[in-house]
Amino acid sequence: MSNAEQDYTQPLGLDVGSSRIVAARTADKKYRYEAQLNAFITLPYSKLAESLLEREGVFHEVEGPEIVVAGDDSQRFAEVFHVETRRPMLNGLLNPHEPHSLAVVRSIIAKLIGKATAEGQKILFSVPAPPASGEDGISYHAASIRQILTDLGYAPTSIEEGLAVVFGELDGSNYSGIGISCGSGLSNVCLAVLSVPVMSFSIPRAGDFIDMQAARVTGDLATRMRIQKEQSFRLNGAWWKRCAARSHPPSVCPSSINRFPWFSAAARSCPRAFSNNSPMRCDRANSHFGFPKSACPPIP
Repeated sequence: MSNAEQDYTQPLGLDVGSSRIVAARTADKKYRYEAQLNAFITLPYSKLAESLLEREGVFHEVEGPEIVVAGDDSQRFAEVFHVETRRPMLNGLLNPHEPHSLAVVRSIIAKLIGKATAEGQKILFSVPAPPASGEDGISYHAASIRQILTDLGYAPTSIEEGLAVVFGELDGSNYSGIGISCGSGLSNVCLAVLSVPVMSFSIPRAGDFIDMQAARVTGDLATRMRIQKEQSFRLNGAWWKRCAARSHPPSVCPSSINRFPWFSAAARSCPRAFSNNSPMRCDRANSHFGFPKSACPPIP
């Protein structure tokens, strides 16, 4: 942490997710976020390896005969060794099949927020809603995270992920509406009226499920699928908004419209981006979305 973060005495927010752990602070009426990948890999212990990791500033801890490399650095090592990263959390909760789970989560949280700078400093941390299937390990998970934060000197309070979305996004409707959090291990839903949760639940179909299914059909690692998804996938029309500002003739690539109905609707909302005469030509647009170049006629 920086010196400014060490002197920070305001309440903090902590999102303990299956994929990433994110800490939020406010500074000059703006939010600042710091995140670490919630994953790790283990290496055989040796004094040489430990000294080299320390020299390179790699986030790690020694656990008996192993060196546990955690956080963002674990992804780099997983790529080098072509292995899957190990996950301390599964389906939004601490992984009961992973002996290093609690220790890794504790070390990542400590790295992100450090010890409390004032006695009883408040921190709110996220927990998933009860699963629709009825299987519930949330009490143990929440108690474990609360104990970690208490040991660091904080006064922790838990909040369900879906309700946190309502608080963060629906102030204009008096915190009434539906909050949906599509995470890595779980998708959480909360219906709230005037900030009071009426109904909330979670389902185990989220980012990890997508990564595993994509890895199964491609024969690649789920870790690689996640990296590709995070680097190239866009949601909520972010790409259309960028291209809408272009001032090009409104001719639209007809074959893309005929072959991909949803692509057609998006193209009509931003026709200038798909002009055969514009720098963002149809073949590049199709390549961006993974469509075959044959979806557009040859470009002269």
